[in-house]
Amino acid sequence: DIYHMQRMEGNLIPTIKAHLHQIGHVQIADPPKRHQPGTGEVAWRRVLAALEEAGYDGYIGLEYIPLGSTDDSLAWLPRERRKASTAADLILP
Repeated sequence: DIYHMQRMEGNLIPTIKAHLHQIGHVQIADPPKRHQPGTGEVAWRRVLAALEEAGYDGYIGLEYIPLGSTDDSLAWLPRERRKASTAADLILP
């Protein structure tokens, strides 16, 4: 749960790398207000790249409170990547 990791301790990338063997799935929301990526304090390109580089190939759940409509809240994720099946598929150019 990236939102809670950031709120509790920060240091997302080192924490992901250190605990990858314990990660069953990933949930994302942007702190501090739990909205979609790009509305808060997380560097999502770096975090998603770190997941992929560490070998994470599981699900990524979008567990945020959308600002506006759900469709509008997906603007951070290019349409062709919305059916992504791995962290690598979500990496933004």
